[in-house]
Amino acid sequence: MGAKKNLPHDSVLMDLGEADAIIKRLAGIFEATDIHHLASGFREYGGGATMQQDQVPNLDARYRTLVEQVPAVIFMAYLDRGIGEVYVSPHIESVLGFSREEWLNDPVRWYRQIHPEDKERWSFETSQMLASGAPLRSTYRVMACDGHTVWFQCQAKMVRDERGRPWFVHGVAFDVTELKQTQDLLQRAHEEAQRRASELEAANLMLMAQIAEREKAEKQLRESEERFRLLVDGVKDYAIFMLNPRGYVVSWNKGAERIKGYSAGEVIGEHFSKFYPAEDIAKGKPEEALRLAEIVGRYECDNWRVRKDGTKFWANVVITALRDNEGQLYGFSKVTRDMTERKLIQDKLQESERLAAMGTTAAVFAHEIGNPLNALSTTLQFLKRQVTTNKENDTAFLSSTLESVLHEIDHLGSLLGDFRSLARPHALELRTTHLPQIVAEVLAAEAAACAAAGIIVEQHFPAEFPAVMADARRLKQALLNLCKNAMEAMVEGGKLIVRGHHRAGMASVDIVDTGIGIPEDCDVFELFKTTKHHGTGLGLAIVRQIVSAHHGTISYRSQPGEGTTFTISLPLES
Repeated sequence: MGAKKNLPHDSVLMDLGEADAIIKRLAGIFEATDIHHLASGFREYGGGATMQQDQVPNLDARYRTLVEQVPAVIFMAYLDRGIGEVYVSPHIESVLGFSREEWLNDPVRWYRQIHPEDKERWSFETSQMLASGAPLRSTYRVMACDGHTVWFQCQAKMVRDERGRPWFVHGVAFDVTELKQTQDLLQRAHEEAQRRASELEAANLMLMAQIAEREKAEKQLRESEERFRLLVDGVKDYAIFMLNPRGYVVSWNKGAERIKGYSAGEVIGEHFSKFYPAEDIAKGKPEEALRLAEIVGRYECDNWRVRKDGTKFWANVVITALRDNEGQLYGFSKVTRDMTERKLIQDKLQESERLAAMGTTAAVFAHEIGNPLNALSTTLQFLKRQVTTNKENDTAFLSSTLESVLHEIDHLGSLLGDFRSLARPHALELRTTHLPQIVAEVLAAEAAACAAAGIIVEQHFPAEFPAVMADARRLKQALLNLCKNAMEAMVEGGKLIVRGHHRAGMASVDIVDTGIGIPEDCDVFELFKTTKHHGTGLGLAIVRQIVSAHHGTISYRSQPGEGTTFTISLPLES
């Protein structure tokens, strides 16, 4: 196989107009050449024989020079004898890698090398040329010797003999692979440009729609903000104002001016801690409120606040953390209500209820304490007679009698202690309190007693359980009373479960036992009402008093013979 010729790039990418000019020149040379002279030369080398480059018979020198130098494949093929080409130009080797001998010695090489996807179309176009005699112009793919694909732009013409019958075909095929690739690249680039243009147009339309929507939204927002500002400024029953992240006042409505006594000019730029009593400022409560609001998102409490004139009022305060779209804190909103009148009414109501309960309690207490005192008096008189008349005292009898006396005295002491707790409740010392910790301390204190009674203890709280504002000491007393009641209800052992849950702004603790249960007709919160043999009947009343003081609730459900569940619910700190 001969060496491939290095052709200039612009020769390979010869345009179709130049190809058409060359084929016309070739046709003209053929027509100017004696047709019978060519026929005799072709017949001499016909029948499928190979014609070497220097053996082309009696061809015009102009034709031969043109054939050898044209950067295209020139070919001729008989139509009046066996299948196969009679001549192909040397450029075949440069384009497809086949030598002229390899190409011409295989009669169907030309058909075999046509790309499978183009064979049917090529055959149809060739048949049209042979049937009509019209020149063939076609673009198709040919498989090169090494397997790569070459695109050809082919033009061919059929020549007839002196009797008008098809004699042979001659033509020229140009390698337009690079041109085709360039066209494909340009087509893809054009399609990509169109797609991008469509996308840009769609994006532009969407952007215009978004701009219009945003302008509309901004207008609505401005109108809404103005309405909201007018609404907030017009509210006089609530102090509504804004704080920056450090707690300095940045806005002030008419309600704040009415409730707290400061005008906007006097308070904007001041720290909000000036509304707190001095003792709360010393304890760091203002900073703690902002810290909790920032962490949880919202903080609420009821406490005393100070007006401009120094007087105090009972306030319900809600602080809400304000964040932007990226979650960055940019300030707090603060809503304060003057609840002084309501608190006074509630305090009076609670005091009235307490006094009423104390009246009932005192009457029952006198009865409850009278019987043990009579028994003690009788027993002590009996002991006095025994000591006086019997010099040899029965030690066992005296010990038993004294033990009974001491038991009655202990019972009276418990009764008196519970009565004092119910009659004179202590003021709550509220602190941030974690219920799981309080429950753990209570259960640890009763662990030995539970183990001795065959009671299994379980504690279940979610990992992130919110804190409450509570008096830890009083709350522990209430939980301890409920746990002891549960233990005493499981005389033959069982399971004590303490679990926590929270929702709707309340944190709840369930105390569950598998004991004997509570009869349906028994009101366990009734004073001096008890299902135990040695109970005072005041324990659950004290528990309810402690929970009520925390603005919480207590309830229970029970199934006789299966167990009881008491539930304490307290408002969340935030």
